[in-house]
Parts: sequence; C-alpha cells; structure tokens
Amino acid sequence: MKKIIPLLLTAVIVFISCKKTSPTTPTPTPAGDITPPVITLKGKINDTISLSTTAYFDPGYTATDDVDGDLSAFVIVSGSVSTGTVGSYIKEYNVRDGAGNIAPKKTRNVVVKNDAGYLDGNYTAVCGCTIAVGDTPPPTPTITNTSYTLSVASSSNGNNSITLSKYPIRQGSVFSFPTHAISVNGKGMTLLNMSPGVGSGTISVTNNSFTITSTQYDNDYPSRVTECKVIHTKN
Repeated sequence: MKKIIPLLLTAVIVFISCKKTSPTTPTPTPAGDITPPVITLKGKINDTISLSTTAYFDPGYTATDDVDGDLSAFVIVSGSVSTGTVGSYIKEYNVRDGAGNIAPKKTRNVVVKNDAGYLDGNYTAVCGCTIAVGDTPPPTPTITNTSYTLSVASSSNGNNSITLSKYPIRQGSVFSFPTHAISVNGKGMTLLNMSPGVGSGTISVTNNSFTITSTQYDNDYPSRVTECKVIHTKN
C-alpha cells in the first residue's frame, strides 16, 4: 500500500512599489551629464502694468536640456505680483535636470503703477473764489488771487486716483483748505469728496499744471453758490 504524502502549497505574494517621480525633478540621467538646462521667458522681462483688481497673467516660460529634452513642466516659479498695490515685484524661475545640473536662474520684474503718478510733486496754487448767486447775510468771504503751496500724491491702491494736500472749501461763513481726493481721467479730473458742492478740472498738455473749477454750496444758506478756480503749477 502506497503512502500518501500531502503536498504543501506555499503562496508567495510579491509587492511591487512604484515611486512617483517628483514634479520638480526629471527622471535621473546617466552619469557624465554636466550641461545645465536653459530657461527662456516668454513676454517682457521688465514689465509695467496699471493698478487693477485683475490677477497678473504670467506670459509663460520654457526650459530645455540637451539630454532630458523639454523640462518646462519641472520649472519652479516663486514670487507673486499684487496688482492692487503700487510697487515693484520680482518673479523667479528655476529648474534642474535629471543629473542635478541647475539652470541659470531667470527673473521677471513687474512694476505696478498708478497711471496718474506723473502728477506727484509739489505745486504752487493760485485760487480765486467769488460769490456767484444767493449772497445773503452774514457776509461771505471772497478769496481772490490767493497763493499757497500744496503737494500731490498718487494713491497706492486706486488707479488714476490722487490727493491734494489743500483745496479751498467753504465751511459755513469761512474757507478752509482740507485734503481732497481727485479722480483723473485722461486730461480731466474730478473732486471726489467735496461736500457740499461739485468740482472738476483739466490737465495741461505739458502735465506740469492743472486747473480745477468747483461750484460750492453753503450748508447754512443753500441758495448761496461760490465758484472757485484754482490753477496749480508744478514747482
């Protein structure tokens, strides 16, 4: 009688691990590769844009290597552009090939500007304000050919917006010279925070002077209207 010997089945499970290549480093290349890749920036290297609420659009870039080929997908971009704030911003672009050779860094300089920034500076102002209609007691002062100095500063977060350190405004029976915001539109401008009253102006062709004409109303005497013309000349 034959003896039956049981067979022992052994299951062997083999686990194969696949390591995902880092998105910043290409597949390793053979030793001996000493040539670094090259980064090329598209668009302007030095760019100037206007203040805006729209996000900055990067024109793009490419990166190539003599062994690994196209490495554009592995470029690391650092730095950002705040389009809502005046300033100078730098973006950097870096990449390395599979052999570890680092490409020469490329940079893009982006300047965000206020389009009315050219008006920044110190000015001499000559103003004349007279009663137009509705002159009733008490007597209302009249400013005629009054000269004073002021400064103009462009906004850091509002395009085509500037402020004047002084502007003649009626307050009751006297004039004061508070700070006022101005909106610039081409060769024209508008006073933004004048109350009561309205104001508008024009900019000279040379951009070295501008004139603002305002119509102001008296809170105490609504029928009284004062007209002011102020000529500003850059010092």
